[in-house]
Amino acid sequence: MNTLIQTLKYFLTITVELVVLFILISAIIEYILLHIPEDKMQKKLSGKGITGIIIGATFGALTPFCACSTIPMTVGFLNVIVPFGSAM
Repeated sequence: MNTLIQTLKYFLTITVELVVLFILISAIIEYILLHIPEDKMQKKLSGKGITGIIIGATFGALTPFCACSTIPMTVGFLNVIVPFGSAM
């Protein structure tokens, strides 16, 4: 019975952490999309220069390896028509 309680505690802890992470990343991306014009973001991230690569790598490094942060970022950038390769 003790392992069942530990398992439920672990499940609830992970669930809360992932929900908070998903909400925070979604809020950050929405804030970015509200304050940076779409054309400026498209120009920076789809250019051939090093700036787009650095910005794309920074966004990629900010996300842990789970879908909770990757999905909101990808959807937000694709809604602004940023090339998929630059966003991730």
